[in-house]
Amino acid sequence: MAAADADGLIALVRACDETYLEWAPAGWTVPEVSPGWAERFLGPDRWAQVAIDGAGRVVSSVAFRPAHVEPAPGPVVGPPLPGVAHVGILFVHPSRWREGIAGRMLDAAEAAMAERGYVREQLWTPEGAPAERFYAARGWERDGRRAWHPWVGLSVVGYARALT
Repeated sequence: MAAADADGLIALVRACDETYLEWAPAGWTVPEVSPGWAERFLGPDRWAQVAIDGAGRVVSSVAFRPAHVEPAPGPVVGPPLPGVAHVGILFVHPSRWREGIAGRMLDAAEAAMAERGYVREQLWTPEGAPAERFYAARGWERDGRRAWHPWVGLSVVGYARALT
C-alpha cells in the first residue's frame, strides 16, 4: 500500500461500513472516515496491501502491525505482545464479496507475518458482523476481549489464532 492508495482505501471502508446498516442496531449511523486515517497503516513497523481492479479502484485491503496490550481498539497504548501480530483493515468491496479475495488477502498477510517471526495473530471485529463467520471458518476463535469501538459506534469482540 502506498500513500496514493489512501483515497481508494477510504472509499472502500465507507462502502463496507454501509453494509453494516443491514445488521447493526436500529439508529446506528455510518461513521465518517477522517482524512489522514489511512496513512497510519504506512508506519515502518506495519505491513499493508491493497488489491486494485482493472479500473484502478481499491477493491480490498489488509494490514498488520505488532500487537500490544490494548484495552480497546484504537491507538497503541500498552506494552507489546511478543510474537503476536494485530490484523486490521481486512475489507473487500461488497460488489466483490464471495470471490475468495478476503481469504487470499489474509493468506498474503499471514505469510508476511510468518516471515517476520510472528507465531500468533489477533484482531477486533464488530460483534454480530458477518465477518465473524469468515474468521471462525478460518480457525479463529473469540479470545475473550470485548470493547466499545467509539469511532465505529459498535461493540467489538477480539479474535485470535496461532499462525499455521
